[in-house]
Amino acid sequence: MNKFIDYKSWGNRALHEGLSDIIGNYIESLFQKNNDWIMGDDNPVNAAVYDRDLKTPAVNCFTTPSESQPHRRGLAIGYMHYLVSEGNSAKGIPAIGTKKSLDIILESLTFLKKDATAKELMEATLSVAEKKFGRCSNEYLAFARAWELICIPTGQAKENGKVVGYYVKICGQDEVCEELGQINLCSCSQVYTTTKFRWNLLGDKTTEIKTKKGLVGNSQDGGDCLNIISFPKYSYYPQTITIELLALGLNGNVKNSIASKKITIKDCSGNDPKNPCAAEFKISDKINDTLFDKKDAPYSINLNKDVLFSKVKIYDLMGKLIYQGANTDNFDYNREANGLLIFVFYDENGIVLEAKKVYKQ
Repeated sequence: MNKFIDYKSWGNRALHEGLSDIIGNYIESLFQKNNDWIMGDDNPVNAAVYDRDLKTPAVNCFTTPSESQPHRRGLAIGYMHYLVSEGNSAKGIPAIGTKKSLDIILESLTFLKKDATAKELMEATLSVAEKKFGRCSNEYLAFARAWELICIPTGQAKENGKVVGYYVKICGQDEVCEELGQINLCSCSQVYTTTKFRWNLLGDKTTEIKTKKGLVGNSQDGGDCLNIISFPKYSYYPQTITIELLALGLNGNVKNSIASKKITIKDCSGNDPKNPCAAEFKISDKINDTLFDKKDAPYSINLNKDVLFSKVKIYDLMGKLIYQGANTDNFDYNREANGLLIFVFYDENGIVLEAKKVYKQ
């Protein structure tokens, strides 16, 4: 840590202590294969004595006047990292994960002078997050709101120390194992206490899904989180459902906002049937089996004549989408430039079955 931050001034020492705890906690988590947020001594009693618990530190405000000891005040920096990593739905802080949080913090250190203050680290983390992920990203909002929560103003708070997001977002995993059958999704945009939420679940058997709060049909009224506790049994996997979140009266006014998120339900143990269409999609060993019915088709691709797919997209060498449809019948290959094309085939759930490079002859 001495490479980036000196251990000299009062505020500078506190920053040094907090960052050292963050790095120490991460290294320990790699050896433990999990992160309990207790750095050094995993005994909670001892951790409390030596102030090494980043999750529930004795001091969570960096500017607490009564805390003059550098390590004590530095605990708030470790707490900021915990908040960004794990998130806090009640405070509108999205979880971005320990590794990503640490990566942003470490990259921020490269822009600081050795006598940097916590305020300068705050500004650097927001700058890195905005440059890499955008102003409306989870990464940016997580750091902005976490810094505000540990009493280091970002200059962007609109009301009561809250950094307001532009629109509602859904935070949580994109996929879940069907064996587990549980997943938690939350609103991660800052909203007012008067904002009302409605969750809609779209897709096969979504009326059979069970949530902690309870569904009426395929909708849940209320709750800033959707806690799914049970999925129905499907005939094959993977399955894809869409979660929609409607926020009524977003940011304390009449404006409404809607967000959506696709969730893939996977068979992680591999003991259930796979998508039957995907199973029939095979690449043959034959050469020059044409993809087109026309005999003079200038493209050739090694595909089984009986290949089954629901959608095909065709891209040029620069990644531009030049065609999409249920088949290739309406694709005017004579108009395309010579060179490489990429055919991507999808099943009815939008899962990629195969991608093939094809050269115009």
